[in-house]
Amino acid sequence: MLSSPPSGLFQGVEAYLRSAVTREGTHPEIAAMLRAVIQEWDDAQRTGMRR
Repeated sequence: MLSSPPSGLFQGVEAYLRSAVTREGTHPEIAAMLRAVIQEWDDAQRTGMRR
């Protein structure tokens, strides 16, 4: 899931990925990548479009 977050979001692990962003010990680069993917997901949800 962490290696392919968009796939994880489609599989229903959104809460897990969101918690990984703030979890102590998550590498900063991974957290930044997750934040970007989650932001993209949130934007798509607002417009009613999924990739």
